[in-house]
Amino acid sequence: MNTNCKRCGKECQTGAGNPEARLLKRSDKGYCTDCALTLFLKDAEPLNMLIEEQGCEVLRAPHIREQIARILITGKSDANIGEIDIERVIENWALPVKG
Repeated sequence: MNTNCKRCGKECQTGAGNPEARLLKRSDKGYCTDCALTLFLKDAEPLNMLIEEQGCEVLRAPHIREQIARILITGKSDANIGEIDIERVIENWALPVKG
């Protein structure tokens, strides 16, 4: 079953998530992987301060992507770094949060 992201409108894959996931957990409604990561990053210190100072384009840096990958692994996320489209994250960074 698929649904549309509440933030960007992109079609999202839905389904039961990993009960042990602490972030970016798959659900039947909500946000696509890119928007879920964006919302997490906007709320996660000190990453949000770095992004605010240097701009969201800093997310293209390989060392930042490596850190995000480690966070996803540590948080037992349903998403992996390969599912994240960093260019979409950057492009949609300023979209408002809905819902």
